[in-house]
Amino acid sequence: MTTAVSIFSALASIIAAIISAIAAVMVAKINTRQEKQNKEINEHNKRREQEAILSGKMVAALCGLSDVTAEAVRGGYTNGNLEAAQKAAEKAEQEYEDFLKQIALTDLTN
Repeated sequence: MTTAVSIFSALASIIAAIISAIAAVMVAKINTRQEKQNKEINEHNKRREQEAILSGKMVAALCGLSDVTAEAVRGGYTNGNLEAAQKAAEKAEQEYEDFLKQIALTDLTN
């Protein structure tokens, strides 16, 4: 009888160890998946932040160009301010386009 009890006890220990191992593997898999999702969310947030900064620069440059253009039209002449504002707007637009191209390349390679 004690042999049967010891065999049953050993089997119960083995089954408990197997269940614990399966649970540990499942937890590890869930943690890995969660880490991947967190990384993707962080990358997305960085892109959004960079996009917002570039959009703000572009809006500011276009507002400056608009103001200088209005002054030039009102005064009937252009000056260095118009050229500088136009270059600032072109630079901001180019930075934004480069950003979009970088995102497209990153998305294609992933």
